[in-house]
Amino acid sequence: MPSFAISPSDFWNRWHISLSTWLRDYLYVPLGGNREGHLNTYRNLALTMLLGGLWHGAAWTFVVWGAFHGAILIIYRRWPALSGPRPPFQPSGHSIAAERAKTWFRMLLMFHLVCFSWLLFRAESMAQVGTMMRAVAGDFSPTPFSSFALTMLAFFALPLTAYEASLERQDNQLIILGRSVWLQALVMFICMFICMFILIVFPPLQQQSFIYFQF
Repeated sequence: MPSFAISPSDFWNRWHISLSTWLRDYLYVPLGGNREGHLNTYRNLALTMLLGGLWHGAAWTFVVWGAFHGAILIIYRRWPALSGPRPPFQPSGHSIAAERAKTWFRMLLMFHLVCFSWLLFRAESMAQVGTMMRAVAGDFSPTPFSSFALTMLAFFALPLTAYEASLERQDNQLIILGRSVWLQALVMFICMFICMFILIVFPPLQQQSFIYFQF
């Protein structure tokens, strides 16, 4: 569940685990990892993510994408307060509530950093990145989805998000397996229905091949 990550390292422990493990074991650790002081650690993080970007393709967008992830890894390592430990999920005490609020803030911040990185990853050129950023910053004109997108996303995305948030809160992705078979079937049916409905209602605006086919 990478959307609930509170830091870059937490994100890479949740997203594309096979790639992140390979980058760690065959690039970061052989370069020296974090064993040779802070400056060398920052260098190793930057090189690892730059090479991870180039692994996806020889394009400036992937280089910048890797550099961006390397930069936020360094920033979060330099200021550990940004990615402090998650507080226990128990409803007691003002300090617990404050720490939980900080956790949700860090989660929201990391989510938007990752979304920005996907913009870099998906763009076909740096010029297109600039166009996208200008649109994000100041172009609020309607899109083909505007008439129903917010309603549909709220109706279908929020239940899935609430379900995944409950799993995250329990820190047990298999908790549903401990419930009755009828509840399991209901949850699975709802999730499948939502996913299929989204695929039908929100098709690509134009014919596109799966992005990972090019790698």
